[in-house]
Amino acid sequence: MRNCQDSSTTASLLILAHLLAAILILPTSSLAQIAQPTNTGRSAIESLSFKKLEFEQPEVYQVNIDGVDVVYLEDRSLPLVTIHAYFRGGYGLFDRASYAAALGLPALLRYGGTESRPASEVDKEIAHHAHQLSFGSAGGSVTSSINTLTEHLSTGLVLWGDMLFEPAFDQVEIEAWRTRQLEGVVRRLDDPARLAYSELNRLLFGDHPIGWEMRPDDLAPERLSADVFRQLHKKVICRDNIVMGITGDIGQKDLDQVLEHFIKRIPRCAMSLPEPPVPDIRQAQGVFLIEKNLDQSVIVMAHPSDVRLSDEPEYFAAMMGNAILGGGGFSSRLLNRVRTEEGYSYSAASLWTTPRNHQGLVGATTRTRPSNAAPAIEA
Repeated sequence: MRNCQDSSTTASLLILAHLLAAILILPTSSLAQIAQPTNTGRSAIESLSFKKLEFEQPEVYQVNIDGVDVVYLEDRSLPLVTIHAYFRGGYGLFDRASYAAALGLPALLRYGGTESRPASEVDKEIAHHAHQLSFGSAGGSVTSSINTLTEHLSTGLVLWGDMLFEPAFDQVEIEAWRTRQLEGVVRRLDDPARLAYSELNRLLFGDHPIGWEMRPDDLAPERLSADVFRQLHKKVICRDNIVMGITGDIGQKDLDQVLEHFIKRIPRCAMSLPEPPVPDIRQAQGVFLIEKNLDQSVIVMAHPSDVRLSDEPEYFAAMMGNAILGGGGFSSRLLNRVRTEEGYSYSAASLWTTPRNHQGLVGATTRTRPSNAAPAIEA
């Protein structure tokens, strides 16, 4: 019995000795990891170090070609060229009677055909040369762009010019666009989020283009005839309103040769456009409820903000603040609070708009069960 105990003791001592030896031969870095606690939270972030960021600002040129300002950036990395056209003249510069036509103008430039070819032939040529074309609008502008292979740039510019400067405004395509918009008006009440956002804009901006929402009377046939679109086109898609940008596989010496014919096609403006109206944003507080029998509530809240789009530090601070508050996805504080900590909602986000010439909005939005609406707001 004594011999068994001695053997057991001896074995234990040998195991302990081996463990001590293993610890003693560990690298110094491993011993430091054992001895020191791992940084967490803010201390872990503050302890991070990075190589100095080196960024060489590409050289951007501004030239004037036949009276049109063109911003140019050479990029030879791919055999592609992208050209943007910005026209001052969105729906926000016209009265309510022109609201639908101003919104529909980009779509009809794209799908309404040209004076020399129907919409189907336009689509075929776009597909044949793999052109990427876009047409869009905002409250104060209409925009368009073309992206194409360098070898197809000349044919692409001819087609793009036909679409921009010689549109046909085919009545069949106009009616198709009008029908889709009427369906959207009917379906607006079925989309809780869209309804909430549009009502918020109406409450805050009133009878201002930002507060407008499409109505059936906006889409009356007499407000969307081909002649209406032609008159609006003359006011917007013209020389005095345009600024262009070009980047890609093209040298500065080639700009005049490439763009000269395209720019000469841009017509003179029929009239000067008015300045955009400044909204009188609601300052009074209030809680407004749209009653609908739904399994989920949409919550939207906002108030005016004086931060404007500018080169001032407060603008960039606001953009960073919005990312931290609720614009940064899963890393944002709103989502962490409302979703992770409280479990009220799958998503939550902030908004911070920064117009250049008038006040913007700062606010937040989320969706949750009706029974959790009040706690989610308080969170």
